[in-house]
Amino acid sequence: MFLRSCFVCCLTAILCLTFSASPLQAQQNYDAQWIWQTGVNAWEEAPSGSVWFRQMVRSDGPSTGALRMVSSDSFQLWVNGQEIGKGNGQELYRFSLNGIVGRGPNVIAIRVDHKDGKAGLFVDGEVRNQGGRSFPFDSSGDWLATSTKPAENWLTDEFNSEGWEKAQALGAHADSPFNDLELKDSYLDRYALAPGYKIERIGEPELVGSLIAMTWGNKGRIIASVERGPIITITDEDHDGIYDKVVNYSDQIQNCQGLCTVNTDLYAVGQGPDGVGVYRLPDDNNDGVGDSVQFLGKNKSGIGEHGPHDVVLGPDGWLYHNMGNHAWMDVEMQPNSPSKHTYEGSLLQPSFKDAGGHATNITEPGGTIWRFNPDGSKWWREVSGFRNEYDVAFNKYGDLFTFDSDMEWDVGMPWYRPVRVNHCVPGAEFGWRTGATKWPEYYIDSLPTTVDIGRGSPTGVVFYEHNEFAAPEQDSFMICDWSMGRIISVPLRKSGATYSSGYKTIVSGNPLNVSDIEIDRDGSMVFCVGGRRTEGGLYRVTHNDAKHESVSASTIEELIALPQISSAWAREDAAAVKASVSEDEWNKSLVMWAQNGSPEEQIRALTLLSQFGPKPELDLLIELARSENVMVRSFVTLLLGDHPDKKTYLILESLLRDSDPMVARRACECYVRLNQVPPKEPIIKLLASEDRHVRFAARRTLEMIPAESWTEDVLTSANPSVQTYGLLALSHLKAVEPNKVIEQVVDLQSMGRGGMSDRTLLETLRLAALALIDGAEGKPVEQLGQNLLEFFPTDSVDVNVELARLLSHLDVAEATPELIAYLSSVSDQKLQIRLATFLSYKRNGWTLGLQRNYLDWYEGTRSWEGGNSFVPYLANIVSSGIAKFSPEDRKGLLLEGVARPFASSLILKTSNPDQIADFESVVTTILSDAEQSKGSGANELVDVLISSLGKSEKQSARDTLRSVYEKTPDRREQLARVIAEKPQPEDWNVLTQTLAFGDSTTLQLCLNALRKLDQKPEEAEPMRQAIIAGQKLGDQGGQVAVELLQHWTGKPHEKGKDIAAALNFYRTVYAEQFPKAPPAEMQQVDVAEAGYSLQQLLEFLEQNPKGQNGDVAKGKVAFEKGKCVKCHRFGNEGTNVGPDLTSVRRRFQKKEIIESILVPSQVISDQYRMVTVITEDGLVHNGMPVPDNTKPDSLVLLLNDATK
Repeated sequence: MFLRSCFVCCLTAILCLTFSASPLQAQQNYDAQWIWQTGVNAWEEAPSGSVWFRQMVRSDGPSTGALRMVSSDSFQLWVNGQEIGKGNGQELYRFSLNGIVGRGPNVIAIRVDHKDGKAGLFVDGEVRNQGGRSFPFDSSGDWLATSTKPAENWLTDEFNSEGWEKAQALGAHADSPFNDLELKDSYLDRYALAPGYKIERIGEPELVGSLIAMTWGNKGRIIASVERGPIITITDEDHDGIYDKVVNYSDQIQNCQGLCTVNTDLYAVGQGPDGVGVYRLPDDNNDGVGDSVQFLGKNKSGIGEHGPHDVVLGPDGWLYHNMGNHAWMDVEMQPNSPSKHTYEGSLLQPSFKDAGGHATNITEPGGTIWRFNPDGSKWWREVSGFRNEYDVAFNKYGDLFTFDSDMEWDVGMPWYRPVRVNHCVPGAEFGWRTGATKWPEYYIDSLPTTVDIGRGSPTGVVFYEHNEFAAPEQDSFMICDWSMGRIISVPLRKSGATYSSGYKTIVSGNPLNVSDIEIDRDGSMVFCVGGRRTEGGLYRVTHNDAKHESVSASTIEELIALPQISSAWAREDAAAVKASVSEDEWNKSLVMWAQNGSPEEQIRALTLLSQFGPKPELDLLIELARSENVMVRSFVTLLLGDHPDKKTYLILESLLRDSDPMVARRACECYVRLNQVPPKEPIIKLLASEDRHVRFAARRTLEMIPAESWTEDVLTSANPSVQTYGLLALSHLKAVEPNKVIEQVVDLQSMGRGGMSDRTLLETLRLAALALIDGAEGKPVEQLGQNLLEFFPTDSVDVNVELARLLSHLDVAEATPELIAYLSSVSDQKLQIRLATFLSYKRNGWTLGLQRNYLDWYEGTRSWEGGNSFVPYLANIVSSGIAKFSPEDRKGLLLEGVARPFASSLILKTSNPDQIADFESVVTTILSDAEQSKGSGANELVDVLISSLGKSEKQSARDTLRSVYEKTPDRREQLARVIAEKPQPEDWNVLTQTLAFGDSTTLQLCLNALRKLDQKPEEAEPMRQAIIAGQKLGDQGGQVAVELLQHWTGKPHEKGKDIAAALNFYRTVYAEQFPKAPPAEMQQVDVAEAGYSLQQLLEFLEQNPKGQNGDVAKGKVAFEKGKCVKCHRFGNEGTNVGPDLTSVRRRFQKKEIIESILVPSQVISDQYRMVTVITEDGLVHNGMPVPDNTKPDSLVLLLNDATK
């Protein structure tokens, strides 16, 4: 096979010249090796001194990470510029990188301070994204090393590592002089704990399965929910601290995401016989198996990650149920629900929904929390505006908290919200809305976060109210983060009417797929793991200084002293104690504690009465409402909400005037809970409070009072807060015309910037936006626009954002240059995106120069990092702005296209030909320029230009497409697809030529396009390639080839749907019609001979950096050594017997060249076809006919050995 060997040799040489000389590696090995700097015999004797090592690992999304490492000497480790740890030589260290690594480049930097003797560094590490994809950074020869002290920025991804050398890979650990150090990990080694804490596994994965929720059952049992499975009871039969037995509590309720034991009843949230919702499953005989199933409340959604979640018992004796933003209760909401009034509240429409399609049809109220009575007959919506809060918990003072999720795809966008702890006061609105419409925290009609945590996936929460952990963790809010693999302590401390806090990690792991958490009798923290089909199990965290003694109570006095009073095991003890004494003794004893105990004992006594009855009597609560202790007064105020009585209303009026903001806030909330109209004077006074939570509660309570009795009071108040919050209440009640709100806002703003705080100005701007949403129009709105323009810009970023929002909605023409100037002047990326978003709504005030600035800004964002929706969001935003540009403006901007290729691509993608003046001429001009440019932007622009030409009906556009097809081999498949959409007779050569190399989609489009043409092949090759294309497609599209062949031959195949048989039929027709042509058979690559498949070689040359650069010198050697030079010419080398290979790369795409190497008979030009010649004397010669002017009467054959 001379032709094969010669062609393979010469084209291999061309590949060397044009692609790469690196060897193909079928598989990469990520196993860590010991490394050191080059030029040193490190395992014998390395020079003393420091050596610096560096590696970068890129992740495609939010990530966790971990590493273990050993070095010969003391070391220091940094990741992304943050010091992670330091240690001694020849010891194994493990480090969690959760919360440190993330999307984009991550820099691993290590300094080893070598003293003498043998040297080396061993690192086994990985970054893992949320989808489970691993990005290893094991130490290897790919690391960089230097013994020269680097610049200070060597810890960052901006560092120029020029001068550093590849590290020397010394070998595997087993072969190293340090191999006596054991590297094997136990299952606990993946966890890192805060100092003083330790962890153990108490429930094996094989026993319990993947768990997604848990609670304590009676008698020390754990009741848990198996992912996509039943509720199970887990017991420790031999009392050794390790759970060893599992039985089904109930298999009628599946995939529960919330469990709560109240005495002998289990409340569960899951999929049951009556659908998705809240169920009660009593276990009256305490055997750990549910006796029956009772449906309490239906949810409209399915059980999913954003569906209905947990249920908890409140200290007030009511049950609380929370759910994510894809769930809605299908119950009658009580009219005095604190969170009754919700709305979208987004001014700019249409809004930008998530570019990835997540939650685009989800509207307010978002995730919610509901209160309900034990039999499920009454439901109140308490809180709204979450994204996806998986769990909730009360602190001992009766305040409800949750841990809400982020939208990781939004990372980098101004509306991204970190995972966060929220104080869930009744009536709270936290402003989650889909896409870009999430409310900023400063909105007057919402409440802010308590503490932002960062990236993560919130799961279980619990308050640690035991006494065995370190003092900082006592009374802390313990929250679980599934994706970042950590359990976090949030030590909430009272701050006015709410709380404030920092946080710290107690446990982290890689992975630590923690799903729920509880506190045990001995003060240890027990958590379960599982979810998304990951490994399950149960774990216990203890403190080294703990006594490890389980606590219990058998008397009322012991019950009052019992820690963790909110736990199910504490309730179990309480029920037993109550059953052991008379009703009178129970009640009197607890009343005594409520009157005479310490503040905490008073609150515990009131909690026990509220949860187990009888409810605290009103006179007792009134007495305690006068307590000197703020938290007692506050807790009593909460309980007053269950006592509708004249005496209650009298004491509440005094509590509204309490000096402590938390008490005043709760007094407001109590009026709503009682559905009672409060006195207006103290409520109006509270609107002026310095405490935001008090103002919010007072406004909600003001809405209980008939508006006509207080409208004048708030509108004429000298206090701006009274006016703004009063106007908000009037707007909610629809008791004021939108135009009146605008007039009032304009009057307030007439004080000017000097007489108005930023807070007040922000409040007026939000009120104006709500009035515009409600339909305000006319002269007041025009006056508002002029006022806003005079204010802009201010020293406050938040104020500027809201001014820009309103100016864009009002489309004030003079604001456009101001907004562009502000966009150009600020450095904060999120603020820039916010401004660019607002500008996309502007129609008036644009000039070509301003449009150019806008697109220049977009061009600069291409290097920015963000979540999965980051780039599509920006494209959608700017596309919306482009849609408002005129055809002439688009033409002018496009003619500068190569200067801003990404922006130009966006114009083309979002424009029809009639929306760009002189479309064909403009596109053809840019295409010529773009083809000469380099970079990903230019490549994308060429792609878009080609697609855009395909939209045109004009012949000049079609001619351009065919011309580009001939000139640019690497784009032929794309061009063929575009051309195939509207085939013309002139496209015959393009469509038939593409049949030889097109992918599945391209082949089908070309075959279908050819079927639409009247032309039929006059030569063999088109028909041959159509048959081979049908063979390639098989059952996945081969039918279109069969239909084309029938169209060409005019002969029905009568083989039904059997594509293979039909192709065989047309193969016979082809052989009869073209008897001297090559057979119509698909050539197969002989992997054994070639050493790799066609696909492997393509991936190596196109995707592997080692395969993308050629080596001219090696190519020339191969060209000569393979005897290619005898038949082919490359530049000035060789002869012209075979094809001239000098410009082969410009005439064929890589794919075509590689196919010609591996399957040379797939496509053969007639002039290079092999023939067999039998002479008259019986000799047989195989070779390729070649011209020879010196022997005009002879047939000259080129033989296998390159001789003639």
